[in-house]
Amino acid sequence: MARVMAIDDALIIRKLVQSTLEQQGHQVVCFEGGIEAIKYARNARHQRGQAIT
Repeated sequence: MARVMAIDDALIIRKLVQSTLEQQGHQVVCFEGGIEAIKYARNARHQRGQAIT
């Protein structure tokens, strides 16, 4: 399945998205803000995935 970054400032939304997608077999990494997500994406550049903001 897909590798997904969930980005939202609300913890409850991040947890909801993470739980829903993991139940579907996706790998989910959550971030509170875009800067953290960009840093992560740059370090994982060789990997392809999806971002949900």
